[in-house]
Amino acid sequence: MASSRRVAGRMMLFLGSLIFIAVLCSTQAAGAQAGSDKVLANTWTIMVYLDGDNNLEEDAIGDFLEMATAPTTDNVNIVVQMDRIEGFDTSYGDWTGTMRFHVTSGLTPMPDHAEMDLDEVNMADPASLTDFIDWSLTNYPAQNYMLVMWDHGGNWGGVCQDYSSSYQIMGLTEVNSSLAAVKSLHSEFHLTILGFDACIMAGMEICAELHQYTDYFIFSELNEPGYGWNYELSLNWLTSNYAAKGEAVATRFALDYIDSYTLPIYYEAEVSMSVVNSSHVPEMMTSLDALAKNMSASASAYHNYISASRSYGLFLSSNVDLLMFAEAMRDNCLDSSLHQNAYDLYIATSKAIVYSGVNDLPGGEDCSVLHGLGLYMPASFYSYNSDYELLGLALIAETHWEEALHAWFTADAASNAAPSIAAYSPTADLTMIPGDLQAFSVTVSDADPDAIQYYWYLDGALVLSILSPGVNYGPAVEDIGTHTLEVVVWDGAATQGHTWSITVAASIITTPTLTGTAGHDGWYRSDVSVSFSVDDNTGSGVEFTNYSLDGGAWTTYSGSLIITAEGTHTLQFFSHSFDGKDEEVQSIVIKIDQTMPSMTAEVSTYKVWLNGTDAVSGVYHIYYRLDGGSWVIYQGAFQTASGFHHALDFYVEDYGGNIIATATIEFGTNDSMTPTSGHTITNPTGSDGWYVIAPNVWLTGSDDGGSGLKGIYYSIAGGAWTKYTAMVTINVQGTVQFRYYAVDNFGNTEGVHSFTVKVDTVDPETHLFEMTGFSYGWGNATSTYAVIPEDVTSGPASTYYRIDNGTWTPYTAPLSFDQDGVFFIEFYAVDAAGNVGPIVNVTLRFDVTSPDCYTVIEGRTDSVGTYLDLVNVTLVGSDVGSGVAGYEVSLDGGDWQQCGAKFDLELANGTHLLLYRAIDITGNTGATGSTTFTLVHPTDPAPVDDLKVEAKDGNLVLTWTAPDNGGTPITAYVIYRSTDSGVMVLYDVTTNTTYTDRNVEQEKEYTYQVVAANIINTSISSNSALGKVPKPSAIGLDIILILLVVVAAIVTAVLLLRVRRKM
Repeated sequence: MASSRRVAGRMMLFLGSLIFIAVLCSTQAAGAQAGSDKVLANTWTIMVYLDGDNNLEEDAIGDFLEMATAPTTDNVNIVVQMDRIEGFDTSYGDWTGTMRFHVTSGLTPMPDHAEMDLDEVNMADPASLTDFIDWSLTNYPAQNYMLVMWDHGGNWGGVCQDYSSSYQIMGLTEVNSSLAAVKSLHSEFHLTILGFDACIMAGMEICAELHQYTDYFIFSELNEPGYGWNYELSLNWLTSNYAAKGEAVATRFALDYIDSYTLPIYYEAEVSMSVVNSSHVPEMMTSLDALAKNMSASASAYHNYISASRSYGLFLSSNVDLLMFAEAMRDNCLDSSLHQNAYDLYIATSKAIVYSGVNDLPGGEDCSVLHGLGLYMPASFYSYNSDYELLGLALIAETHWEEALHAWFTADAASNAAPSIAAYSPTADLTMIPGDLQAFSVTVSDADPDAIQYYWYLDGALVLSILSPGVNYGPAVEDIGTHTLEVVVWDGAATQGHTWSITVAASIITTPTLTGTAGHDGWYRSDVSVSFSVDDNTGSGVEFTNYSLDGGAWTTYSGSLIITAEGTHTLQFFSHSFDGKDEEVQSIVIKIDQTMPSMTAEVSTYKVWLNGTDAVSGVYHIYYRLDGGSWVIYQGAFQTASGFHHALDFYVEDYGGNIIATATIEFGTNDSMTPTSGHTITNPTGSDGWYVIAPNVWLTGSDDGGSGLKGIYYSIAGGAWTKYTAMVTINVQGTVQFRYYAVDNFGNTEGVHSFTVKVDTVDPETHLFEMTGFSYGWGNATSTYAVIPEDVTSGPASTYYRIDNGTWTPYTAPLSFDQDGVFFIEFYAVDAAGNVGPIVNVTLRFDVTSPDCYTVIEGRTDSVGTYLDLVNVTLVGSDVGSGVAGYEVSLDGGDWQQCGAKFDLELANGTHLLLYRAIDITGNTGATGSTTFTLVHPTDPAPVDDLKVEAKDGNLVLTWTAPDNGGTPITAYVIYRSTDSGVMVLYDVTTNTTYTDRNVEQEKEYTYQVVAANIINTSISSNSALGKVPKPSAIGLDIILILLVVVAAIVTAVLLLRVRRKM
């Protein structure tokens, strides 16, 4: 005992020494870490709060694996707290609970890769977030911190829903309290970026709640696809650009997200993502509060304008884009204070939003309204969620936005009548002159207290937006003409309008009238008489009209002005009214030419020149006709037919319309001989007289009659006649007729010559291909491959082929192959003209070998290997060529049927024969395989009905006969026992049909029942059987006592004998 105590004492001393050493080492390590806690510049710790404890578990694993594609560097640490749940994804160990990882390149989310196993953690609990950030800051200090909240998002309702914790979600105020707790633990704690990889989190409510903890936000106004952010792109970029500033990093993450669904990298989806600079959030809050207070005060008059502004930026039914709403309020509200408040909010929001991107798809949200930041603004009380004001949000506490919503709801719920224009002034269209000033106004009737805004349009262009119902309009001289002035009145919901037509006329309008014989282009060929008519819009009358000719003195018009001198004159004039108004000086040009033009004609070697002159207005046209033909305007020197007698008539006209008398000249001689022509053609270059290069034709001609050769004309293949000028190339294919003839200048025409040529300059084609018996590009031993040569001109003559760069062989019949392989085949054709076509090729794949196949039978079996209820059949095929296309099976001698690689069979009880075979893509059928299996549909076993109990050797022995097993072997018999008619309890289990109960007392009565069990279920209880072990008789006890005394005596004697021997 003392020795044992000494050993125990030594063990305790040893264990105590180990504990002391461990504490000492850990203290020294902590001191070493504290001493080296100097954060390197340009370092990042990315903290991902990855809540996969919900139906996003599979996407959580996918994003974890994306993070692990980034290279492991000293400058970027990626730490993840990941929560999983049962039932959505079974990969990577199918673990549940919460683990922390330091994600390095190639890491997978296996339990043995975790830094910490936290068991099950409620990810919606802010304390969990605090603990994760505290752990990250302690173990992975950095210059820059980025926190990503990953999961379902609910905008101002919160983020990160934990299914395992009664579907709890972390509210915004709880996120705030969590970050505040971290701040209390780490006074220097501040995030460079706070990101939400979650739906619809880009809200002003989020910014108001959390802006004090971060420099930048990354979030989305829309729902996010399950794949979420593209961590592979963004983190790989960051590891190479770790010196980038926070704004650049946040923008890169947002850009990569948009690209992933636009290019697309994942798949195309409608998405948005934005980056907000949190330093501008206080200014936005101040501006929003000012606007909200003014909206509350003006809700009765401006509720329609607020509704209209909401519609401009509405998305997801109850949110508005803050920038669009502010811009619309600025544009819609003419009230100076509302307009200024909205403008201030627009400017503050514009400064805050660093980046905003969308991918807009047809049929979804109108993403054109999204500019990066939303705000809760439901349509009415009926759609308003009262939780908005009960959650303690900072936006509600620090602004009057909630009061503004209530005021707007109340005003907007009232009846809303459209405005109407009850009267307008002037009451009719009107005429004005420059210098007039006219007031225009309308009287509006509206049953509501709506503010009325007036929009004035001149000739369709908005010129004024005001709150008063009237404007003044005064036209200037440049406004002379007809105009429309329209006013549109708007109460924010409906419009009414009225339009005036305004004619702006000059004060005085003097119109000259010219009388004379007109020529061309404003010229006259007679004296010109000028008279004036005056329209007076002043109402005082015209006192006089003055004119000045060619810069001369001003003269008062007295009723007659005649201009006689030839040349170009400038006439200026104006009128003067009795009220002292002068018309602006007007002017016209008057041109007079009364002198006839002159002309000459010159002929040399049948070429004619005509020349006209006119000293005043100039020559307008020279006209001529040759040999009594039609009159033609002279365009320049022209050639007439030589060798003939010609008569030429001509005259000239000037711009004044003066026409000289027609003159005639005659010239030329006679020609009575027909010209002649001939041709030369290149020799044939192909076979059998065919031209495989387009032939060239030269034409020559002559005329001996004196007039000279006018030309040679030709026609190819019945085409139009064309004058020959140079060598002609026949590019028409086939048998072509070429015709030609000559004509001299006197008009003598030669008879037509013709000749025929055969032209085929187009190479034949070999059309690929006519395939028989091919399937998905593969052929078998019965498949053939044919080519079709084609030549539309001379016709195909022969075709050649070669296989795998072998010898060229004449093609005579479709090709077939009797061996496996991939064959490269080339073809070309030759036509009757000798043209050789291009080489075309095809790669043919042949599979003439049958596929192999074997089967795997699986399913639930009993102890003897019999399948229960159904079997799972898997056919595994292989084919070295085209690949397995499918399978066929025959069951119990039935017909062959097509099937998939996996199927279930639920058949009648018994042994079944399954034949199977594979078929490859080319149609080759593999050898038939076979397998047999036995299948039963078991039921509950029958009850034991003959249980008996017998006392034997002081024990109770139970016996019974095995009942019907229900189709599958009995696996056990369950023994139940009660004592003295007490409660029956489970006592033991056996596999035999006999059982000996040795734990019994004499003279006590026991009751037994037996229940049979197979693999399916248990039977009902057997019949009850009673048993009792009686006391042994007195004689029997005496015998036993005597035997015991004898044995004791013998043992004593033996012991004494041994002692004596030792002595």
